[in-house]
Amino acid sequence: MMPSRGMGAISPSKRPGRKGMSCFKKGGKVWDTPNPNKKSKPLTSKQKASAKARAKAAGRPYPNLVDNLRAGKEMTASFSLDINDIIQESFERCGVDLRSGYDLKTARRSLNLMTIEWANRGLHLWLIEEGVVPLELGQADYDLPADTIDVIDQVIRTGEGTNQSDITINRISPSTYATIPNKQAKGRPIQVWIQRLKDSPKITVWPAPDGTENYKFVYWRMRRIEDVSGGASNADIPFRFLNAMVAGLAFYMSQKLPVDPNRRAELKMDYEQQMQLAEDEDRVKASVRFVPWISPY
Repeated sequence: MMPSRGMGAISPSKRPGRKGMSCFKKGGKVWDTPNPNKKSKPLTSKQKASAKARAKAAGRPYPNLVDNLRAGKEMTASFSLDINDIIQESFERCGVDLRSGYDLKTARRSLNLMTIEWANRGLHLWLIEEGVVPLELGQADYDLPADTIDVIDQVIRTGEGTNQSDITINRISPSTYATIPNKQAKGRPIQVWIQRLKDSPKITVWPAPDGTENYKFVYWRMRRIEDVSGGASNADIPFRFLNAMVAGLAFYMSQKLPVDPNRRAELKMDYEQQMQLAEDEDRVKASVRFVPWISPY
């Protein structure tokens, strides 16, 4: 006599067929039957390379399930908004529908005005660029790129390759330059007057190069944010300033659109908060050492 399986028990091999239960057929095993709901695909060569690099960085042996699963999800970190998306989001925050081509035109104009406001707020790290001006014998004045806001730092460079040497050149004011008695003197430049003119900034070095070496004026400038033109293009800002730009445009547009004054005040507060968060993050994080100096009486 066969042992009882209990009241009403049915052998798995004799259970009624059911969708997804084909593994219980006579002679079948769960691990021998393909998963009917499986939708995953083999990793591509690019995904495998990414998983291998992630495992190496974490000190894990490869292959392993953790890094393969992460690579298989194809996670990205490249979210951005083009100009049209920024404008659309700003109008939604104002509670107003974007309806006409003129709405897009006036929003782009406000964006360009806002980038000028950002330039007046101070230093933005992503706008710092290095430039080089070869100095000519006896020439003291040189033009800088027209989109230059200001020069952050500067040196005089001599030599090439392993013989290269950067020498400090001091920035002076117009008053200091005016008091120099012989402005036609020649030698290695040691001072520079940076003229922030309306159309194109200009530098004046003193003394004028004497030609004994190939002098180069190497500088680090803050440039202007690129103008907003086409709607499908991305704004000339890093991702951490996206929310600040959206909030700022929403506030700017609230001054033109029929928006409740209370809502306008809220938009302004949100703009200042988002801008403060972005500016706090956009800063130099190098160590700074302060050494006290005590002079004798």
